[in-house]
Amino acid sequence: MKKTKARPRQRASDGATRRSRSDSSGAVRGGTAARKVTRDNDLKAGDPYLDVVAEHWRQILTLYVTFQDKRPVMLYDIQERRIYAYPYAEFKADLSKRSQGLLTRQYQEAKREDKIVVFVRDNKKKKLVSYCLA
Repeated sequence: MKKTKARPRQRASDGATRRSRSDSSGAVRGGTAARKVTRDNDLKAGDPYLDVVAEHWRQILTLYVTFQDKRPVMLYDIQERRIYAYPYAEFKADLSKRSQGLLTRQYQEAKREDKIVVFVRDNKKKKLVSYCLA
C-alpha cells in the first residue's frame, strides 16, 4: 500500500477521532485490518459488538456519507476509539482467503439492499466482527 498524507482528523461528538486517507485516485484508506473475520448473521440483542456499533452509529453514518460514492467498508476500532472508511478492494486484500469470500458476499448484499458493511475490531480479544446494516 502506498503511504499518503492523512487528512485532518475530525473529532466526533463522543470524543472519538475519525480519520480517513486518500491516495492519488481518491480512494479512502485507514489503518490495517485484522486477518480473521467472524460473521454473525443473526443480529442478536445483547451482542456487545453490535451494541458498540449502535453507540457510534451516527458517527459511522456521517463518515460513510462523506465517501458514499466510493461505497467504503467501515471499521470501528474499539481500543483506538476511531472510525475508518476503507475502499472495499484494499480492505479485502488484507483479509484471509476465507474472510475475503465472506466479505464479498456481505458487500454484494449491502450493495443490493442499500446497506453498509461495518466491522468492529477488538485487538484485545483478537476479534474482527462484521455486520451488514441499514
